Amino acid sequence: MKIKRTEHHNDLSFELILDYVEGLLSESNAEIIKARINESEEYWYILEGVKYYYEHISNDRDELEKYMAQLWGNLEKTPEAPTPKLKSLKIGKYWMIAATVSIFIVSMVLIIHQKMKPLTNHKIVENYLEIYEAPVIERGMDGNNITELWNKAIIAYKNSEFLVAQKIFEKIEQSDERNYTSKFYLALCYLYQNKPLMAIPLFEKLQTSPTRYRQQALWYLSLSHIKNRNYEQAKRLLQIIITNRNHYQHDKANNLINEL
Repeated sequence: MKIKRTEHHNDLSFELILDYVEGLLSESNAEIIKARINESEEYWYILEGVKYYYEHISNDRDELEKYMAQLWGNLEKTPEAPTPKLKSLKIGKYWMIAATVSIFIVSMVLIIHQKMKPLTNHKIVENYLEIYEAPVIERGMDGNNITELWNKAIIAYKNSEFLVAQKIFEKIEQSDERNYTSKFYLALCYLYQNKPLMAIPLFEKLQTSPTRYRQQALWYLSLSHIKNRNYEQAKRLLQIIITNRNHYQHDKANNLINEL
């Protein structure tokens, strides 16, 4: 049996697939998906295929989207066969399971071959991403309100409540853009929450600001680029650190660049 892209293919978007595998679908949409699976083997094949890839191989969005396209291609290449009866349909489903597993194994071998490092680069950074020491309470700031916000932010940061601390540091920065200490810890909160794209502009700004956190910002900026999978930029920044033997993370930068 050749399984073709049916009229349902257009509503099987990548975003819908991703919501499915991450368990983010609403109850009503989840019921729709279940109905599609019951009425269409292609839905079952695509959904389960992407789910397996997500859980066991990679959760990278680009790789998942390419793999989904590959699965559709596999369906279109399935040889023609006489119209099946109920029993042959069941056999066909098991055949697709076997074929899917084979594809997964081949894909996994290719990925491992391409990424032979002990850990993938974007996970290596976790070994170097230590929680920076909490700031001290700065008294005598501009008004009691700012002082109160500052103290709350520090407490949240010390408790690793980075989302709470982030929101408070954001309020402080809105009131005083020259508060570079707040800016630095706000960037750290973004980074610790795996939000490198939000952290990078702040760390970059600190590089050209009159602040005592310039060395720290350079180090965490390189880690942010690794998190964002911009490895070439990360290597350039690490090389800057390595050339400065007085940099507080000189040795770690030297080790990290050799792992990328």
